[in-house]
Amino acid sequence: MGGTASYDIQDGILDPVSPDLEQEYWFKRRTWYINEAGQFGWSKLELQRQIKSGTHLETALDLFHEVCYNEKNRTEVGEKAMIKILFICHGNICRSTMAEFVMKDLVKKAGLESLFHIESAATSTEEIGNPVYPSARRKLAEHGIDCAGKTARQLRYEDYSQYDLLIEMDQANIRNMHRICGGDFDGKMHLLMEFTDRPGDVADPWYTGDFESTWKNVLVGCRELLQAVKVGMGTGRVLYGEKEK
Repeated sequence: MGGTASYDIQDGILDPVSPDLEQEYWFKRRTWYINEAGQFGWSKLELQRQIKSGTHLETALDLFHEVCYNEKNRTEVGEKAMIKILFICHGNICRSTMAEFVMKDLVKKAGLESLFHIESAATSTEEIGNPVYPSARRKLAEHGIDCAGKTARQLRYEDYSQYDLLIEMDQANIRNMHRICGGDFDGKMHLLMEFTDRPGDVADPWYTGDFESTWKNVLVGCRELLQAVKVGMGTGRVLYGEKEK
């Protein structure tokens, strides 16, 4: 946009947006229109009236999957607009669970809960139905994060088509996920730490007892993953690490 400021609609007020904040601007615009269009059942024509710029209109319609907003399909629109993330580890009682609830906490604090669906699962059957491991639960609680009610479940074949991103904690998880899902044909599977400047595996506290290191890995990984998704949504795409879809 060069040096010209952009404008967005928030509660009926036009707010200037710095060009430096363009990516964040697009993401906030998308958030606002999803909420408003879904709540009031706007038609496409009404959406056109609401978006003041023709350039912004084209981008917004693309982000909304070109679905017409009305009472009949507003639920469908909301579901399609959500980014669905599934975190995976071996047993789903430590690392992937920590990642699930850390990511939920980050999304909530950013005011983006309506745009994300976040869960976690295991590649094995060893812990199915079991609650979060006590040390992992305590580590989350130290940071004000509640994981009450979470129980382990196994990754399913159909999860691949139902989620946009399947985020693994280590290389062994990837091999098992390929076995369960039949491959990674759409480039959805990624190690959490590949989104950071320290790629590799998330430290496994099951063997070391070091839940602090796991917490640090998970926190930085989730922060960078959220930023990558936000950048992708801001440009009309979802970015998967170094890949685009």
